[in-house]
Amino acid sequence: ISDGEFTVEDLMITVDGYVFTFDQNIDDVLSVLEEPLSVIDTTNESAPELIKKMYSFDRFCIEAALSDDGESFTTIGMQIFDDSVKTDKGVYIGMTAKEAVEIYGSDMMIYGDYYRYYIGSKYMYLYISNGIVANIGYSIDRDLESEEKVE
Repeated sequence: ISDGEFTVEDLMITVDGYVFTFDQNIDDVLSVLEEPLSVIDTTNESAPELIKKMYSFDRFCIEAALSDDGESFTTIGMQIFDDSVKTDKGVYIGMTAKEAVEIYGSDMMIYGDYYRYYIGSKYMYLYISNGIVANIGYSIDRDLESEEKVE
């Protein structure tokens, strides 16, 4: 059994022919995908300066935040909730955690039931329930992001 490696390319995922990455203009994303089922304001009261929206589709959702220039929304995360969507290396909901770790490696941070694979402040997470991948997502660690900007 080989221990895989998590690389920057693993922060991308292809869904319905669309390649998700961070910091994409949401209008460009929406021009490729079908119309979202819903768009919800997800701005957190504890951080009202970070204006966010969640765009929900039938098998996944994309989170976007108002860009620094205040002109557009850019992608900051994605969550997959359908076993028909696989990561580009083939990890899917329903796969065992052991199989996923064989693919991405054991160099991860574990937070409760979440395995996080980081590249800088961006990460892919696997939510593990009873030894099975129950959810896959991509996000940004805001604490690490602010540290990166200070350096």
